[in-house]
Amino acid sequence: MHKRLTFVNWILLSGSAPESTSATFIDLPREIVNEFGHYSDTATQLSLMRTCNHAHGVVSRLLYRNIKTKSHRARRLFVTILSNSKSAVHYPSFIKSLEYSAAIPSDAYLTFPLLAAVLITLPNLRNLSLLIPSSMTEFLIYLLTRNGVIRQPSSVFRHIRAITDSVPSITPLNLSSLNSLSIDSHLSLVAIARCRPLKELIIHEPVDLSDLDFISECLTGQPGSSHHLKSLTVTVDVESTAEITFSLLGLAATFPVLEKLVFRAAHINAMVRKCSTTF
Repeated sequence: MHKRLTFVNWILLSGSAPESTSATFIDLPREIVNEFGHYSDTATQLSLMRTCNHAHGVVSRLLYRNIKTKSHRARRLFVTILSNSKSAVHYPSFIKSLEYSAAIPSDAYLTFPLLAAVLITLPNLRNLSLLIPSSMTEFLIYLLTRNGVIRQPSSVFRHIRAITDSVPSITPLNLSSLNSLSIDSHLSLVAIARCRPLKELIIHEPVDLSDLDFISECLTGQPGSSHHLKSLTVTVDVESTAEITFSLLGLAATFPVLEKLVFRAAHINAMVRKCSTTF
């Protein structure tokens, strides 16, 4: 790495490459431009993108790879992604990690429709993290279901009527690369995991034993669902040690290849702090 950067500095200072006397920034290999962007902060990356098409095509992949956004910045970002989904620079394909936080009530009506539209355009998204107030979840669930991000439990027999009526019910394929889902909101958003190759699930809000059944259905109840979950983080409200034991046994039976389980449980004795166990 040191030798590579030394070579780059020599080019910039001398204004020429060893094999040419008229080399410019545009002549730099994409790998070297990528190193510039990799070690730059966001502001520098934005400036570098504006220099030329050569730099834009390389640095934009770095800038849009991991996104953490909220409020009006999220709306601007989602509009940019949607408006460039069919352009030469395909921003949606660059995004691999998206963390979105809803900050104020107006986000539900101004940002949620854009979020629901953006998610179906991200073919390479691997990590999705949502921080949504529980009071705003119902509207987001409606939008995600309407756009086909959340898939409802179904059977082929439920579609026979639609097929015979020549109005087939088709759910578009989306988020096919999703591996990690983090939900800091109402449990219903776990439904995003249906029919997706999920390997990691993190649930921040406490759940009870009936909620564990819903989680199990979302992850294993559909053809093509994630039967290979490897990491699960969950906080469970239980009333006895026996319930904790049976919960652990149930999770082990449901996810046979589970490698990491962070199981937080409230102890029956209110004087004892909550315990957190990692297996």
